[in-house]
Amino acid sequence: MVVESKVIASRNGMLLIEWVDELNLPRRNWITDTDLFVIDRKGDTMMVIGPERGYPYGVEWERYVDLQTTPVDLCRELRKHGIWTTADARSNPESVRNALRCVYGIDVGVVLRLSKQLESSEE
Repeated sequence: MVVESKVIASRNGMLLIEWVDELNLPRRNWITDTDLFVIDRKGDTMMVIGPERGYPYGVEWERYVDLQTTPVDLCRELRKHGIWTTADARSNPESVRNALRCVYGIDVGVVLRLSKQLESSEE
C-alpha cells in the first residue's frame, strides 16, 4: 500500500515514521532507510510503500481494550445522567463524560493498569 508518511525522528540509521492506516488509526514504526520504499518526498513528508514493515512503536491499544456497547446503551446512560437534549449536553459536559465512562466501562485507571501489565510482561 502507498501511504503518506512523516518522519518523526531519526536515530542510528533508523527513521521513526508515522502514517494513518486503513482503519484511520495513526501508526508509527521504526524502519531503516534501506527498507523504506519512498515514491516521493517533500521535506519530512513522503509517499511510501509498506511502512508497516518496520518495528512498531507504541502500544496497539485496540488489541487489549475490548469495548462492547450499542447506541441504545449510550442513550440509556446519557438519560440516566440527565442528558436529554442538546442544551443538556452543552450545559453539562461532565455528565456526558460520566455517561461515556459508564457505557464504555473504561477510564484512566484501566489504561494505567494495562500499561503496568504490559511493562511487566516485557521484563
